[in-house]
Amino acid sequence: MPSTIILLTQTKMKTIPQLAHVHRAEDRQKRAKQSELTDFVYREVYVNQTCLVEALMVSEDKDLLDAGISYEGVVNLYHPQVGDNCSKYRDNVTLSDEDDCCSLCGQSLEDPQEVYEWWLVSEYLEKKLEEQGEPILKTEYGSWWGRTCSGQVIMLDTVIEDIYQSLNK
Repeated sequence: MPSTIILLTQTKMKTIPQLAHVHRAEDRQKRAKQSELTDFVYREVYVNQTCLVEALMVSEDKDLLDAGISYEGVVNLYHPQVGDNCSKYRDNVTLSDEDDCCSLCGQSLEDPQEVYEWWLVSEYLEKKLEEQGEPILKTEYGSWWGRTCSGQVIMLDTVIEDIYQSLNK
């Protein structure tokens, strides 16, 4: 009986370093991907300008309105085609004629998306975010992404991760 215990202990001791090596390699890969995603965000997302954009949006200055700075100028302010929870299944969704809502989740598509933050972004990211149905304010002064979530780093936004992943395909 004691020899069995020693044998099992020796077998486990051989596998623990091997498993630790695998976990360290996986951790390095995750850290490398996270670092690349962080670099992507720092390169494509310039600055939070929520206070500025909100102040400009409520202004009735004719020059600002002519420059496209108004809620009417926001692309994708209203839900494009499907509900928030169904955006990944966009091709399989139809709209209900009676209610103007998503056939998968029932979300009303007549209500505007709630924008919590406005971020000045690169032209590349602006186009990708627009394709994903995110609110975008395009003006002669630049393009702002209307971020519809808040309270976490941008790298954790699903839309950002999806756009970054599409780069590597």
